[in-house]
Amino acid sequence: KFMAELRQQEGQASRALEFTILTAARTNEVIGARWGEFDMKKSVWSVPSERMKSHRLHRVPLSSEATRLLSTLRPKHVADTDFVFPNQRTGKQLSNMAMLEPSFSGTGSSRIVCPTAQNPDPQEFRTLQGAP
Repeated sequence: KFMAELRQQEGQASRALEFTILTAARTNEVIGARWGEFDMKKSVWSVPSERMKSHRLHRVPLSSEATRLLSTLRPKHVADTDFVFPNQRTGKQLSNMAMLEPSFSGTGSSRIVCPTAQNPDPQEFRTLQGAP
């Protein structure tokens, strides 16, 4: 139910949160993602060492859902940036607080409730998936 509701939300932050959940990646890895890091033929995302907590290159296998999400974003790519999830106004990377906005700060029917937490953040989904 959560993912279905999230997919109904518009905006880059919603797509970034969806991608974070699908890949069990950390927020900073996702908001800094650039198109050149993806090998769509092999369905692999190579996160450079600079964005990794371990400071080592990390290869993330992409599920068919994650690949589908990326393919829907590519046509909407902002011309002046290489970020996969750019801030629509500035073209720079989203802030790490942006992913809280679509899922947890709304009101009424637009608010999505995290399935496990009173005060959730995107890290909660990594925990659900058993990621360190």
